[in-house]
Amino acid sequence: MAIAVILAWALAGPVFRFSDTWQLVMNTTSAIVTFLMVFILNNAQWHDTRAINLKLDELIRAIEKADNRVIALEEKPMEEVVHVAEAIKQAAEQIAEESAAYGSS
Repeated sequence: MAIAVILAWALAGPVFRFSDTWQLVMNTTSAIVTFLMVFILNNAQWHDTRAINLKLDELIRAIEKADNRVIALEEKPMEEVVHVAEAIKQAAEQIAEESAAYGSS
């Protein structure tokens, strides 16, 4: 379909003698198509991201030791996200310290 549109565009130029009206129609059409494609791609990306988040939430639920506060974190207020991020960072630092202490023994 894209090739057909490009061929039609290329053939229409000489027919309309590359007039200002032809250029305006081509530019407007390409802007509209670009605008619509952004929405289509954004919608597809949103669905993909949502599916990945749901799968991760299911894995978190399935693991007994996992921190359930991170389930659906993308839907929570930013203050809670920051709080959970700080808690995870502190836990990671503690694990790193314990690992370093264990390695030096």
